[in-house]
Amino acid sequence: MNVNISEKIESKLKDLAIRNGKAVEDFAGVLLEEKTEEIIKTQPRKKKLSDLAGLFYGGDGKTSENAAEILMSEIDKTSGFGR
Repeated sequence: MNVNISEKIESKLKDLAIRNGKAVEDFAGVLLEEKTEEIIKTQPRKKKLSDLAGLFYGGDGKTSENAAEILMSEIDKTSGFGR
């Protein structure tokens, strides 16, 4: 894999790698892995169908009559089910 970076970042990576006693390629790889994991952890995950089981449980049992109100209270406008 090839990655394009600016000369400024390349210089900083080289300095950091030297300070940490690593090869630039290895140091950059570690940084990319750490940042990738961080991004994955902070992104909202999609819910599985089994996570939704019992979501509408309770109340007066008139879910079809109250569908609009239930949806407005249970589903986030921007992220949907993945709050």
